[in-house]
Amino acid sequence: MSSKVAVDFDLVSTVHISHYSFVVSRVVLHASAEIVLTLFSDTDSSVTKHIILNIEGEEYQKWGSDDSYISELVAAKVAELKPHEPLPEPKAEELSAEEPKAEELSAEEPKAEELKAKAEEELKAKEELKTYISELVAKEHKAEEHKEDELNELVLIALRKLLARH
Repeated sequence: MSSKVAVDFDLVSTVHISHYSFVVSRVVLHASAEIVLTLFSDTDSSVTKHIILNIEGEEYQKWGSDDSYISELVAAKVAELKPHEPLPEPKAEELSAEEPKAEELSAEEPKAEELKAKAEEELKAKEELKTYISELVAKEHKAEEHKEDELNELVLIALRKLLARH
């Protein structure tokens, strides 16, 4: 007797991965490559996991003719699979040792004020520079208009002289 019963949950298991291998299984010239990554366990020979890595765009372009790039890229991808170990909880002595003292805090205040004053000076300098550039652009525009007016006057004078000859 056999029956299929619906359930909905994640079964999580941890497997120690001891080594891996990879094969470049497909290359589309100037575009992409497909790599089959195989993970192996030394504690359970029946466990192998296959992962398909698609290398495209900038990653693919960086490959060039240096095959060690692919080895390093695969090693980085494998490292991303490794779970991160949690950071140890700090001890009570370490926490109290890290708290700044009142005199340290008061010494920090002038530095903050100096940084704020410097930032305000830089902002003011930037605004002055913007104003100066705007004035230069306006002057250049006026100069171009003036040149255009002079050119128009010269054309009118030349036209009058031509008309006067006829």
